[in-house]
Amino acid sequence: MITLNFELNRKARKNGQYSIYLRATENTKHYKMVLDVYVTSLERFDPQARRGNWVSMKERYSKVFNERLRDTLDKAEHIKNELDRRGELTAQTLIKILKRKNHDSFIEYIEEKQQQLIARKCYSTAHGKGEVKRILLEFNRGKDVSFNQITPMFVRNLVVFLRKKGLMESSIHEYFVRFKTLYNQAKKEKIILFQMDPFEDIQVKNRIAKKEYLTPEEVNLIENLSLVKDSPLWHVRNYFLFAYYAAGMRISDVIGLKWTNIQDDHINYQMRKTKHWQIVRLLPQAKRILDLYKTADVQKDEYVFPIHSTYRPRLKGIEKQLIQDVEYNGYKVKGNAINKCLKKIIKKAGIDKNVSFHTARHSFATYAMKGNNVYMVSRLLGHTNIAVTSRYLHESSIIQDQYMENIFQNE
Repeated sequence: MITLNFELNRKARKNGQYSIYLRATENTKHYKMVLDVYVTSLERFDPQARRGNWVSMKERYSKVFNERLRDTLDKAEHIKNELDRRGELTAQTLIKILKRKNHDSFIEYIEEKQQQLIARKCYSTAHGKGEVKRILLEFNRGKDVSFNQITPMFVRNLVVFLRKKGLMESSIHEYFVRFKTLYNQAKKEKIILFQMDPFEDIQVKNRIAKKEYLTPEEVNLIENLSLVKDSPLWHVRNYFLFAYYAAGMRISDVIGLKWTNIQDDHINYQMRKTKHWQIVRLLPQAKRILDLYKTADVQKDEYVFPIHSTYRPRLKGIEKQLIQDVEYNGYKVKGNAINKCLKKIIKKAGIDKNVSFHTARHSFATYAMKGNNVYMVSRLLGHTNIAVTSRYLHESSIIQDQYMENIFQNE
C-alpha cells in the first residue's frame, strides 16, 4: 500500500522560506521530492487541509502554489495507477519517475510536424500548427515550452490569456483543439511517458458564429455595381462571383485554379483543404468571368486569375523558410487582402452584412437548397459528411419556409 502526502520542511532555507515536499510512503518507508512551492511561515501550510487549500491565503502566491500542488498530486496518482497496472509499482519507482523531467522542446516538435506537412504540401494545416507555436511563445513570453511544462495549470492559464486578448470563443476553441491534437500526437509517438492528461478537466466550448449568406437579390446588387475595369475591386468581384457560381469554391481553390483545371464544360480540381477531387459544371455566369481572363496565348499551367502576381506575401520567421517551396505562395496573406477589397464592394452595394469570401460558399449552399436535396448540395460542396453541410444551412429560415411549402403544395 502506497500513500501520497505533502510534507513541510520545518527547517527554513537561508532566505527564510520553508520548502514543501511530496512524500510517497510504502511500509513505513518514505521517499520524497522537493517541489517548487514554499511558504514564509510554518503556520501557512496545512498538509491535512481540504484539497486545493494547503497553502494559506495569507501567502502571496497561494493560488498559484495550490494549483501547482494539485497538479503534482494528480500527476503522481496517474503515474501510480499506471505503474500498478503494469505490476511495477513501488514508492521509490514512483518518485524516480516524478523527478525525471521531460525537457524536450514542444516548440521544436511543432516545427518538425510543420516541415513534414510542408513536404506533403499540406500548407494550410502547417500554418495551423504554426499558429499554435505563435500563441504558446507569446503566452510564455518568448521562451521555449517543454513537454514537462504542459500541466492543467498551464492549459488553464493559457485559456485565460486567450480570453484576455479578446479572442472569440470559437477562435479559442480552434487553438485549443490544435494544441491538444499536437500534444496527444506526441503521446501516441511515445515522446511523453507517464504524463497525465493536462486537458482532461478543461473544456472550451465551440460557440459557432452566425454564418452570413447573401440572397440572390444581393448577389445581383454586387454583379450590377459599376466598377473600374482592371481595378482591384473589379477583380475581387470577379473572384467572388466565380466562387459563387462554381458551387461555392473556397478562396484557396480560386487562388490556385489553373487553366488545366478547366475541361470543356466542367471545372476539375483538387480541393486544397481536403485533397478531394471535385468536378463542377461550368455555368454560363462562370464562363463569362473566365472569358475576361482568357487570352489567345494562354498556357494550360498558368493560373486563371492574376492573384499570385497581385498579392505578394511578406512573411517572417519560419514561414519565410516555408516560402522556399513556390507552391506555398502565402495563400493566407492573399486571402486577407482579397477580403479587405470584398468588404469595400459589399459596402458600395449597400449590403449591411459581415461578408467574407467564404460567404460565397454559404450563399451558394443556401440557394442550392431550394431543391431540398441536402445530399446533392453536400456533393456539390465537396463534403464527405452531410453533417458538415448542415452547419452551412442551420441558420437559414428560408430553407425551412420553402420546405414547409413543398410539404403541403399538393394539398
